[in-house]
Amino acid sequence: TLVFGLRAYSVGTDTKNYLLIFDSLGSDFIFEKMIYEKGFCILSIFSRRYFGSFTVLLLISGFIIYWNIITSFCELSQSPSISMLCFFGLGAFAQSCNLLRQYLALSFCLIAMLFLIKKNKNLLFILYVLIAFLFHRSAIVFLILLPLKYIKFNIRNIFLFLVGTALAIVFLPYLLKFFDRISGSHYYTYITIRSETLSLVNIGVIVILSIVLFFILKFRRQVNKEESVKEYDIYVNMFLLFFCLIIVSIFSAELVDRIAIYFLPAMYFLLPMILQTFKDYKSKFFVYMLAIVFLIFSVYILKFRGTYEILPYDFVRLF
Repeated sequence: TLVFGLRAYSVGTDTKNYLLIFDSLGSDFIFEKMIYEKGFCILSIFSRRYFGSFTVLLLISGFIIYWNIITSFCELSQSPSISMLCFFGLGAFAQSCNLLRQYLALSFCLIAMLFLIKKNKNLLFILYVLIAFLFHRSAIVFLILLPLKYIKFNIRNIFLFLVGTALAIVFLPYLLKFFDRISGSHYYTYITIRSETLSLVNIGVIVILSIVLFFILKFRRQVNKEESVKEYDIYVNMFLLFFCLIIVSIFSAELVDRIAIYFLPAMYFLLPMILQTFKDYKSKFFVYMLAIVFLIFSVYILKFRGTYEILPYDFVRLF
């Protein structure tokens, strides 16, 4: 939370935009000024009114985000420490320091998962998704997890997901163009400015996700605890949705990868379940290798990329 909140305002490409929103809202609860999501606006006005500091807004936001994430990992993951390792190693922490509103929304979606999976309370699941919606409108897509809860994972479902992905790649541009025409938005521009499709990075992402899918298929029958089978199916359906959305974002519209973020946590929960099917020494070896790879990846980002969301890091000048 301190690293998240005490960063300089130049760290994170969207941070300056959030600072502009913070300044424009003032300290009074004027509804007409709240043109962004109401939850984020109220949090910003509260921080400005009682503390007068954007850094305090970042600290409060960081506390909410990581409290929700750690709470959900402790309840949902069979190994919270491995899940946290994946959260930091796969770049989600760095991304959270950039996509502030969306990670506030995502953190409440993870709490919603807790009520959906562990406590089987669908109404509370919907309530927390609606709270997430107050911080970022895209969070409403997380409601799709409710029907996914009742879909058993099998090969036929993989085929249906892939067919849906192909249809989305073909028809999404037309749907976005029609939506822009009736709403006055500009989502279609995300298609026209997207980067080169078959870049080395995109190919690498597809290969890595395909390897993960292979392990998911391989170890489905080895999830030996009966009470965990249903959870495994939910996480796999989430991962399939994440995979399909990433493919659509590569071949059709970049904005879709922002929606895919909500389903990335499936990997944080699946990995500990898969590791339990190994012998103990193999699981430890895999985790050590995972940590080393993540460390090398982070050093590479610092050395060659120059900047990546929050890297290189810079503290705010408090005095």
